[in-house]
Amino acid sequence: HFKHLMDLDANEVVFEEAWSKMVRKYGLQNNKWVSDTYNNKGMWAQSYLRGHFFAGMKSSQRCEGMHAFFNECLK
Repeated sequence: HFKHLMDLDANEVVFEEAWSKMVRKYGLQNNKWVSDTYNNKGMWAQSYLRGHFFAGMKSSQRCEGMHAFFNECLK
């Protein structure tokens, strides 16, 4: 369910509705990890990344690419 929300190709309103439905379905209203993850949704949710150019890369690919670049520079 979470993976589906990460890749959800919809606007923010649809994402919010789907997130709330997931939280209710699994009883996660008081789960700290879920709350923290939701608060950082702008960094991982496709619905909130619209309009930003990433050359087709996902967030983990950007981090790995940056680490490789800096590792070469800092040797």
